[in-house]
Amino acid sequence: MQTIIKSWYIIKVLEPKTEALLGQILWGTVVNDETNRFTAGDYMSSSLIRDINLDLRLVVTQSNSHYKLEGNGNEFSVYYSEVKLLDKGFSPDKIIQMRRSEASSK
Repeated sequence: MQTIIKSWYIIKVLEPKTEALLGQILWGTVVNDETNRFTAGDYMSSSLIRDINLDLRLVVTQSNSHYKLEGNGNEFSVYYSEVKLLDKGFSPDKIIQMRRSEASSK
């Protein structure tokens, strides 16, 4: 069973001080979910990715969830502290806006 995702991002999670890659997660909008965990149209944020095959458009997470990627996607980098924003439904675009707002207020 798999979940089909559109408007997806491969999110690189970075350690703030060294910017070392801690892992990757998948974030996107649910098209269809055969596992009945998500409703079509909802956002989802996966556990850490175990395997990505962009030729087949498949992602498998460490929790053994299988995702089929629909359409074109993007890559995005976040610091570990920003992962909670993705879990709460903030999109990568919204996080960029928040970063710009914080930078301009300093």
